[in-house]
Amino acid sequence: MSSAILGKILTKETRAKMSDSKTGVKHPMFGLKHSDETIKKMSEKRLGIKYSEQIIEKFSKAKKGEKNPMFGKLHSEETRVKISSSIAGRPRPEGSGRPSQNIEVIDIKNNITTRYESISSAALALNIDKSRISRYLARNNQKFYKNQYAFKKV
Repeated sequence: MSSAILGKILTKETRAKMSDSKTGVKHPMFGLKHSDETIKKMSEKRLGIKYSEQIIEKFSKAKKGEKNPMFGKLHSEETRVKISSSIAGRPRPEGSGRPSQNIEVIDIKNNITTRYESISSAALALNIDKSRISRYLARNNQKFYKNQYAFKKV
């Protein structure tokens, strides 16, 4: 079996000699640090690449279980703090997440109406799971929640 390089056919012996001549020789880029600009350029080249489901599955299996570099390891407390602070300080991209919905909560037992900036803040104040309020609003429920609260989008 032979291989073609730039129109030349190489024999097994020639390929073996070429391989032996490179043994122990490091790649010229080995160990070099790339600048942020270089890394950005390399990343941009990969943008838009679409992988098939089979390839994605193959990538996934290649890093599962004991093959994962973090398998059986835990981040140190210092690393956890760094990760947490980097995420907390990062602004959300424009348009990410859902916008908050102002809602009004009517307490029929105490005859009090309260306005909240979001479903989460209402749920926290009333000690209710926010998914309950979301479902109540989505179903346009006419009954009172726990026979006490009515919710309305504002």
